[in-house]
Amino acid sequence: ACYFLGGRFTDTIAAYMAAHLQIIRPNVRHFDGQTSTWRDQLLDVRPGDVAVLFDIRRYQSDLVRLGELLVERKARILLITDPWLSPIARSARVVLPCVVDANRTWDSSITLMAVAEALIDRVSRAQSEAARARMQALEDIHWNNLPGR
Repeated sequence: ACYFLGGRFTDTIAAYMAAHLQIIRPNVRHFDGQTSTWRDQLLDVRPGDVAVLFDIRRYQSDLVRLGELLVERKARILLITDPWLSPIARSARVVLPCVVDANRTWDSSITLMAVAEALIDRVSRAQSEAARARMQALEDIHWNNLPGR
């Protein structure tokens, strides 16, 4: 399975990425709800599962702790972070640092979104036949459930 989660501002990108990949491949989940329920959702994490975590400066301690718990469950972490590296980098198997400093009050998430889009594209290409079949099945479901049919 593949799990997704981000911080206060980056979780929308994690959810976006998960929503796309749920169409392309099975067993994609977004950690949802309050932070107190994240540990409940760890019950389904198995050794070898992948967790894609987004965390940029003003790093979230609860997200860092979840990363540690994921590693304890032998999940592999792909971290998308900033050049200063979230503390999750210590536990991550793959770290993709992105430029976020935009000389403004807030950091920019543009590069995080670009990396997410590139990863979605790469997974789509790697699983093209299976992805195409899943997308067709989804189209069939949508088509058959139109009002008046």
